[in-house]
Amino acid sequence: MTLLELEWCVGDPPFVWLHGFTHTAQSGYEFQRSLRATTPLCTIDLPGHGSRADVTSTLTDFADDIALSVGKPFDLGGYSLGGRLALHVAARHPALIRRLIIVSATAGLRDPEERRQRRSSDEALARDCESTPLDVFMRQWLAQPLFASLPHDAAELALRSRDPHGLANSLRTMGTGTQEPLDESLQRCTAPTLIIVGERDEKFRREGERLVSVLPRAELVVVADAGHAVHLEQPQEAFAALLCGLVRGAHDLVRGVLAGADDQA
Repeated sequence: MTLLELEWCVGDPPFVWLHGFTHTAQSGYEFQRSLRATTPLCTIDLPGHGSRADVTSTLTDFADDIALSVGKPFDLGGYSLGGRLALHVAARHPALIRRLIIVSATAGLRDPEERRQRRSSDEALARDCESTPLDVFMRQWLAQPLFASLPHDAAELALRSRDPHGLANSLRTMGTGTQEPLDESLQRCTAPTLIIVGERDEKFRREGERLVSVLPRAELVVVADAGHAVHLEQPQEAFAALLCGLVRGAHDLVRGVLAGADDQA
């Protein structure tokens, strides 16, 4: 039984967008506004966030929920936590993915000891989230070097998730330390894929290059003057890159169909 109700996911194909940690389905409003003008956009609150603050799930289980809920081929994108979740959908249900957009995400830590250490650090962060006033935790979270180039946006900040226990559970059950590396399983996803990263985000530029090396039809776009939260820092540039990727992906799909027809002729 699925956790999700996606009857509103209309269009052919729909585009499902998955948000990052501490965000909600409404986050990235400027980026979303551009998307909604061009494609049928579906957004959902992830476990521990927004309307699903009391929901606990794993990356694999929620990936299955998304696939089951949509139930037909669709376009999929996500940022950071949402990007990792999107990669799990693509790895586990490759036949359902028409086009894939990944913003600042990783295929997972390869070293088991690194994963153990990350689980430990995520648990410490989860305890901080539960014991610290949320506004203080949010300031500390956004003060990380990862977000150094993120502009202050009061409207965007107001859209962040507000439940500390939900956020803590998200770290414990869907954090990077819980993620097995997806390199091998992602090779089964042959959908046209666009990997978007910020020029200043060196770690995730490397992760983007890694994803391009394992996904059969992926390309990497580096957005200038942007860090980790590309779609918040440079929403129009990120949207332009995404739109070009969708158009190229559509052309690839058409070419694939025509090639298949020629093979059967």
